[in-house]
Amino acid sequence: MIHVFGHPRSGNHYLSALLKKNRFGPMKGDDPNWRKEYGRTGSPHGWPPPFEGEILENLFEKDHRFFYIWRSYRGVGPSFLAKEKEAGRIRLDVTLPHLSCTPWEDLVKEGAVENKLLNRWVREDRRHMTPYECWKDHVSKWLNFAQHRTDVYAVRYEALLSDFQGTMSRMSEWVGLEKEVFENVTKKADPGSVREGGYREV
Repeated sequence: MIHVFGHPRSGNHYLSALLKKNRFGPMKGDDPNWRKEYGRTGSPHGWPPPFEGEILENLFEKDHRFFYIWRSYRGVGPSFLAKEKEAGRIRLDVTLPHLSCTPWEDLVKEGAVENKLLNRWVREDRRHMTPYECWKDHVSKWLNFAQHRTDVYAVRYEALLSDFQGTMSRMSEWVGLEKEVFENVTKKADPGSVREGGYREV
C-alpha cells in the first residue's frame, strides 16, 4: 500500500496522480477497508499537521510505503494564499509577507483569516506560530524523520518539474518497480474537485 503525505499546496494531488498513472502500486484511497477502519476520505493523499514523533509513528504500518512530497515556501506561500482567497477564507487585501510573518491567532483576531481555516489546517498548539514557521516545522520534521526510515521516501516538488524522468526513475527503483519511461499527468489541480482527486483535464 502506498501513501502520500505533504504540507498543503506542495503537490500532493500531483504526486498521487503520477503514482497512480504509472502503476506504482495500490494507493491508500483505493482500499475501502482501509478507509473504513481509519475514517479517512477516499482521496489517495493526506497531510498530517505538524507532529510529535510518537504521533507520526502511529501512521505507519508494516509493508506499506510512504512518499513525502515537499515544496519550497516560495511556491507554497503564494499558492496557499491564492487558493484560500478564492475560497473566501483569507481577506483579499492580505499580502504574502503579512500572511507569512504574522502568527495564525493574530491573523484571525485582525480579521485577515477566517477561524474555520485554522480549524481545517492548524492544530491549536501551533496557532501561536506564523504560516511560514508552520511550513518550516512540518517540512524539517518530516525530512529528518525520513532520513531514519527505510519505508519513507522524500521527493521535492521542484525536482519533478526540473528532472521528471530522473526523479520518477529513482522513485520507482525505491519501490522495486522495473520501469524506464514514465508518463506525466496532463491535468492540472482544480480546487473545486479535491474529492475527485484535485485534477481536471486541460
